[in-house]
Amino acid sequence: MALLLIVSCYCSACSGAAGFWQSYRPDLISDSRSDQGPFGGTRWIQWTSTTPEVFGETAVIAFATRKGWVCSKPKTVSSDEVSGWLYMHEPVFPLVFGKSDPHTKDMKRHITGSAVVIACDSGWIRVDPGTAASSTAYGYILLNNDRSKMAVYHYWGE
Repeated sequence: MALLLIVSCYCSACSGAAGFWQSYRPDLISDSRSDQGPFGGTRWIQWTSTTPEVFGETAVIAFATRKGWVCSKPKTVSSDEVSGWLYMHEPVFPLVFGKSDPHTKDMKRHITGSAVVIACDSGWIRVDPGTAASSTAYGYILLNNDRSKMAVYHYWGE
């Protein structure tokens, strides 16, 4: 019985590593990927609307904050910078580790043009498997210029 309780709590914790974003505007989710394992995981979710100004910075930051994420000030990135976010010629989101990183082939990106990036401390950690050094597992919110598209990216653990 105790083992069942531990496994149940652990599984909810895994799905909670940004899983709460599934409840944000679920009718507008256009694509997603979640790979949650016992030692780490990745998750990205993309939303699309035909109407501009659906995904406002204030509203998404408030939602993230209610779920325990601590978000920094939004940062605008140029169209040139976004167009350079590629892995093997495919558009990706490269800031999983807080800097441009080639290990982001699984972080699919559908937003093009200038955008806004909001980095949030998710309360989770990331561990470098080679050195065991830990760091904050940031979650990133990406909004396109007219706020008709949004994406969230999160990588945690090893």
